[in-house]
Amino acid sequence: MNKALHLFIMAGGAGTRLWPFGRKDRPKQVLPMPDGKPLLQRAVDRARRIADRGSLRVIAGRSLETPIRRAAPGLKAEEFLPEPEARDTGPCVVLALADLGKRAGPDDLVVFMPADHRFVPEERLAEALKTAAEAAAAGERLWLLGIRPTRAATGFGWLALGDDLGLGRFACEGFVEKPGPDLARTLLEGGKHLWNAGILVARRDLLERELAAKAPDLGKGLREIREWKASGRDWTARFRNLPRRSIDHALLELGPPLGAVAVEVDWKDVGGFEALASLCREEDGGNRRWCLEGGVARISEGGDNFVLVEGKHEVLLHGVDGLVVVHSGGRTLILPKERSEEVRNLAAESVDSEGDR
Repeated sequence: MNKALHLFIMAGGAGTRLWPFGRKDRPKQVLPMPDGKPLLQRAVDRARRIADRGSLRVIAGRSLETPIRRAAPGLKAEEFLPEPEARDTGPCVVLALADLGKRAGPDDLVVFMPADHRFVPEERLAEALKTAAEAAAAGERLWLLGIRPTRAATGFGWLALGDDLGLGRFACEGFVEKPGPDLARTLLEGGKHLWNAGILVARRDLLERELAAKAPDLGKGLREIREWKASGRDWTARFRNLPRRSIDHALLELGPPLGAVAVEVDWKDVGGFEALASLCREEDGGNRRWCLEGGVARISEGGDNFVLVEGKHEVLLHGVDGLVVVHSGGRTLILPKERSEEVRNLAAESVDSEGDR
């Protein structure tokens, strides 16, 4: 493939579903992980594996620059792209396209990927990205990566597949956003859907045309931000007026020409304690523990618990089942596992927390 590849890692999430382990000054993408590197470092390594030509940018708010550089120490000075304000992934794509400027041609390729997802093995994902990039070079479709589903998941978006285009590539006929249990089982059994991995690959000119046609508020914003930057005006004010929408809702669900590349990997969106716990070794009774920086956790006569202790603190659970217990940063969280998604609301009430992206 002769086209230059420009990769953008969207790293602006706050990670409040992992509070108090994840906090506004230490969101989930820069946190240590039980099985090794921070998710952001994995994303940077993934990008470098496929970008032999082109460029890399990590997009996040200026306040996250220090923790991001700490989590990915090899990041070059110009590879951090500060976001004036977190306004979801639609404006994030606009910022990235505006930043390209003259360093990219109209038929160069752009790749957008999240900073907080885990893919194993990484090599298989890299091959799928190369396949999508080769397909995107034709300039006929925007390409998404889809994960072969292994269960009737209700927390993911699903991609509806059309014609088989060969080499693991399919026409994509639309989205099914977070289906209910019965529909999810139907989609799994039908074999014509993939989980949406949140990775977009496209030729720059096609993506900009589709934005102008189907998301005119974002397309106009892109054009004006470029003009304001060129004239020396404060373009950040224009960015802050962009609608707060995801790129899925703003563009991809509105019928642009889409393709999907199927990839078989172990995929986790590490956005909550259930996913985080799954990275820890399962012990007797289905318990899982993770202790950092001198923390100690003990569980007796209980099952299906997850305990995370960071810092010189000891936590003992006795005779209880199905709890999430987290001690980090001088705060302790205790709640039933089935209600662990409610931690976002609790984080919003904390004196040091802010809402998610």
